[in-house]
Amino acid sequence: MCLAGCVEWTVFNNYKSTGSSLRSDFRSASSCQNYCAQKDVCVAVEFNRNSGQCFVHTNIYNLAERNTRKDVPDVTQYRITRSCGTSSATTRTLTTGQSVYTE
Repeated sequence: MCLAGCVEWTVFNNYKSTGSSLRSDFRSASSCQNYCAQKDVCVAVEFNRNSGQCFVHTNIYNLAERNTRKDVPDVTQYRITRSCGTSSATTRTLTTGQSVYTE
């Protein structure tokens, strides 16, 4: 698990990819992201602002262009990049995002 400060998020507005799992116990984008940051297998989360639902991705191939819709209102996808000092702990995104920020 990465320590705080070594996680970056790439944000994609209106993106929804296949293969996610619903996590009904998280009702905000930040709680959804925090959960993902604590799980080494998590590669992205999606948060539906309208329904308050959190979806977790554990397979990076589901984030590929062919598996992603880019026209889903109220959904924001957050792809995680871990930089903990080892290449095995780094998850690379498959496409260029709209914005990047560090938590």
